[in-house]
Amino acid sequence: MSDIRFNRWSHSTGTGGIFQDSSGRIGIGSSVPKTTLDVVGIVSATGAVISGVSTFSSDITISNGNIVIGTSGKGIDFSANANAAGMTSELLDDYEEGTWTPIATSSSGSITSYVSGGNYTKIGDTVRVNGYINITNQGSAGGQYLNSSGLPFTSSGGIIPIGVYREQAVNGFLGTAQITDGSTTVYFLRYDNSGQIINGNFHFTITYKTST
Repeated sequence: MSDIRFNRWSHSTGTGGIFQDSSGRIGIGSSVPKTTLDVVGIVSATGAVISGVSTFSSDITISNGNIVIGTSGKGIDFSANANAAGMTSELLDDYEEGTWTPIATSSSGSITSYVSGGNYTKIGDTVRVNGYINITNQGSAGGQYLNSSGLPFTSSGGIIPIGVYREQAVNGFLGTAQITDGSTTVYFLRYDNSGQIINGNFHFTITYKTST
C-alpha cells in the first residue's frame, strides 16, 4: 500500500469536517489545526497508531485493546495540573505488577528450611511489596534481624522506608520492616529490638522508592 498524500484542501459538512492548512497540518472538526493532527470531538480508535504531535480536544475512547507507550521513559504527562511545592516530576512513565521470592537469612547462624513468596506493584518510582517467609526449621539462626533479600527493585532516595510485619503462627509479634538506601534487602526488627527468629510464619508489607 502506497502513502496517501493530500494537497491543501478541505471537506466540511455542517460544523464538522476535515481540513488541511498551508503548512500541511490536518484538522478533523477544526478548520484551524494547531498541530500536525488536531482532532476536535469524541475520538474512537480501533487498531490506530498515532505518531508525532497531536491535540485531542475531547475524550479518547478505546473500544478494544490498550494504549501502548512505544518509547521507554515516556508516559502520561500531568503538567497541566497545578504544582505542589517541591514537585519534581508530573510524568507517569511506568506501571508494573508481578511476583518475587524473598530469600531469608539471619544476622547470625543459618536457617535450615523455609518457604516464601510475594507480589509487588510499581507505579512510577514507587514500589509496594507484600511477602511472607514461613520458617519450618530455624536451624542455628539467631540474632537481632531476620533478613529478606531479593526485592524486585533497588531502594533509593536517601530515606529509610518503614513497613510492618507480623508473625502469624506462633506468638503474633509485631515489628518493623526496613530497607536501607541502595539495598534490595528487607530487615525485620521486633518492637523491643530482641531476637525473634523462630519457626514461624512472617507476613510483611512495605512501600519504598526506586530509581529504576
